[in-house]
Amino acid sequence: MEIIEQTQDFLAKRKNIIIDLQELLPKIIGDTDQSPVLVGVTRLENELEKYIHSFLIESPTGKEDLFENGPLTTFSAKISIARRLGLINNELQNAIDNMRKIRNLVNRSSKNLVFETDQILLIVKTMHEKYIDNANYREIENNLSVDKQFFLLKQKNETKAKFILILYYLVYTLQTGKLLAQKKQYQAKLILSFP
Repeated sequence: MEIIEQTQDFLAKRKNIIIDLQELLPKIIGDTDQSPVLVGVTRLENELEKYIHSFLIESPTGKEDLFENGPLTTFSAKISIARRLGLINNELQNAIDNMRKIRNLVNRSSKNLVFETDQILLIVKTMHEKYIDNANYREIENNLSVDKQFFLLKQKNETKAKFILILYYLVYTLQTGKLLAQKKQYQAKLILSFP
């Protein structure tokens, strides 16, 4: 009975992830092309940090010394350690790293029309084509498509809409991974505490 309750709880939390992402949409769409990149990729970095953190034991000092002033302060370092620990696979590492590269390009660019640059167009197009057949990706796309603001954006700037969709898919993947990690840790505690 407990396993069924855990599964139902997991599915409910998974659905809440999509709802939370939809509530974030107005902030991510923003008024400029920079908004989804700067706001969205920062959210992705924060989710990666939370995901890594879900595998760590409490700091003996009570301070979060790894992420604040330690070796995991940069996005690149977080991506690398997540891969080296086996928390993400090569494909997810490359996808997150591509988002990091796009953010860096935007930070260095003086152009306002980010999604019209050849390099970003190519990265977004390649990533979208890679994920289009994934069931979770399509579920997120279907949920976003009913949002009027996203629908209008898709008509106006398809590349920006695809970028947001990819971003949501990656955040969703990390959040779901964190839920699975918590479930496995709970199951391990059950096994370890078995009389």
